[in-house]
Amino acid sequence: MRYSARLALFGTILAAALLAACGGGGGGGGASLPPSGGGGSVATPPAYAMTGVMSDGVPLANAPVVFTCGCTQQAGLTTTDGAGAYTIGATATAIPASPDPTYTTVPGRNYLVIGFAPNHAQFWTMEFLGAVPAHNLNLSDAPNDGAANIPDAASTAASLYIFYESSNAPGDESFDLWNFNAIDAWARHLRAGSALSAAETRLLADVTQGQTSGASLFPAIPQWNPDASATPNATIRADLDAVRSESAAGANPSVPTPCPALGACTGTPTP
Repeated sequence: MRYSARLALFGTILAAALLAACGGGGGGGGASLPPSGGGGSVATPPAYAMTGVMSDGVPLANAPVVFTCGCTQQAGLTTTDGAGAYTIGATATAIPASPDPTYTTVPGRNYLVIGFAPNHAQFWTMEFLGAVPAHNLNLSDAPNDGAANIPDAASTAASLYIFYESSNAPGDESFDLWNFNAIDAWARHLRAGSALSAAETRLLADVTQGQTSGASLFPAIPQWNPDASATPNATIRADLDAVRSESAAGANPSVPTPCPALGACTGTPTP
């Protein structure tokens, strides 16, 4: 399911029936960037959990990490430890705090995960949350840092595209409408750096520039963005539009496309 109007992603608050299904819902505006130490990591992972490391070459210590399935207007908030590591467990502080102060993760869903550096640079990735840790998947560079799960320009570019191309309308499960394996295959294609289209090359370059300069990468600002200073990045938005145009024209089969309906994709990961 693709946008007919891009900013619909940030419009209608979902019906209450969806809130419990994904652990958060609409309401409220963005808060200020949380101070170091806010949110809190889970010390002992529960039966299911997602883990990773946020780094810009140096681990981001005590940095905010926001995660969401895109199903509602709320997200979860946690914080890295002194080594940049984070753990996303069963529940976390919700952002914004209304209508539910607790965000609950659900195994079998795709999650967007974003870390924020002190200079406001963003590092994006996506994770598939399995019912057990052995079933978790991420967009990192396996085998180089797959276990550590460290975002890079390729994981950020792929995550930005899924974020931008997903809608948040009632009845939509957002990121779950995409086969995680297809997203991962595209991130690997971007990372390989060969046979890239002009739009892909431009997107990767602008992501890297934005991460270096500390610019917000959001093509449009969701209600759960924790950085009140962020403004929409028109360059990234134009890059994503160009990638979509290549895909729609059949010129780039590497770009993932959404499933025809929730649960209707084949070759999806095991929950």
